[in-house]
Amino acid sequence: MNHFLKKLAFLSLLVASIAPVSSMAQTNMLFILDGSNSMWGQIDGTAKIDTAKDVLASLLTGLPEGTRAGLMVYGHRDKNSCDDIELVSAIGTDSAASLSNKIRGLTPTGKTPIAAALNASASAFANLQDANNHVILISDGLETCNGDPCAAAAALAKANIQPRVHVIGFDVGKEEQAQLECIPKAGNGRYFNASNANELKAAVAEVKQVAEQSLPEPEPEKRIVELFRDDFDGTELKEHWEVINPDPEAFIVENGELLMVGGSQTPTLNTGQSANVFKLTNEVPKGNWTLSASFNIDFQTEKEAIFLGLYNTEKDYLVVQPMAVHCGNWGNRLCFGIEAIKMSNGEITRFDKWLIREQGFESFVFDEAVMTVMQPIEMRIIKEGRKYRPGILWQSLNPETNATEEKWVELENFTILRQKGKPAMGIYQKSVTNGESAASIDWIKIEGEE
Repeated sequence: MNHFLKKLAFLSLLVASIAPVSSMAQTNMLFILDGSNSMWGQIDGTAKIDTAKDVLASLLTGLPEGTRAGLMVYGHRDKNSCDDIELVSAIGTDSAASLSNKIRGLTPTGKTPIAAALNASASAFANLQDANNHVILISDGLETCNGDPCAAAAALAKANIQPRVHVIGFDVGKEEQAQLECIPKAGNGRYFNASNANELKAAVAEVKQVAEQSLPEPEPEKRIVELFRDDFDGTELKEHWEVINPDPEAFIVENGELLMVGGSQTPTLNTGQSANVFKLTNEVPKGNWTLSASFNIDFQTEKEAIFLGLYNTEKDYLVVQPMAVHCGNWGNRLCFGIEAIKMSNGEITRFDKWLIREQGFESFVFDEAVMTVMQPIEMRIIKEGRKYRPGILWQSLNPETNATEEKWVELENFTILRQKGKPAMGIYQKSVTNGESAASIDWIKIEGEE
């Protein structure tokens, strides 16, 4: 017994020294008290309900300023009802003295609907999201209304109020303790056992200490800033670009754009001979980032590959590019989509997604259909850890409102364990064809965490 008295004295001093700090989230504590008939059982000549009343009343008067408490009771009014659950005091509405008086007026009567009480407790925290919320159940017995207290605790902990669910088992046997212990395990809380008055005092003081502990400061939101941008102003390509396989006759910087032309003599990227691959020489930012660019593309050969991505060598790159091809039974429909290609040690992984499937009519030729693709076309690659997610900003006309609507359409993630490539862009044709492909780049940028 001396051990518990010492523990109680220590915890009392500790609790008395607790005070909320200004940066701490609001602490809300809802006590659920067992008011079932079994609480008339006695310990050392005193009814358990009377001990619980005294301990709770004492605790409430010692709550630090700013901590808000509430009380829910079950089994205290109807002998046979599993719905006998009452929010006796809403969180933060009663003073400690008023709440203590309400506690002292309780009379144990009926059943033990623990699961239903836990389910009902969620409504007590309405509009108390983003706070330090705790449910403290004090009970001496098993669920007697066929509920599942453990499942109820798990659901409560996952609710948007995210409370921690603690339990004090008061004078319980092994079977009761086994059931009660699963509640805080499922509810992200702690279990405290008490077999007599002093142990109950110590347990209540300790659970109060746990609830009053300062929550860790939320990490400040990382601000996303522009780390690099090129708007292609002036008449010369800036020094931060390396041009691989340069063909000066096939690109020019003017009027705030980088204009590029690719023909059937522009081999694909994996040959290592693609002309005018524009590769950034700047160091790639550490951490997570987004690479994006805005293009205007003249689709006329179906072989255009205007790409944005990361390029190291012809055997090591990741690019995203739009697709516009003839389709349909008569070859006079438009299919438009996005594809992304990862080349790693000569092995290709490819994802794609069609955004337009066979648009057009028999009299609506491909050249006219492709004009319905709204430009400029914005593409991006988002890096999160070792995952790289390509996407395209898809713009479409809402026929009902005649307004332009846009949304990002993304492909599956690629995984790159050791990134060696640097941001790059360019144009090539996927195979030999008649004609040439032309495109302009309005801007390219990299955004990341400050």
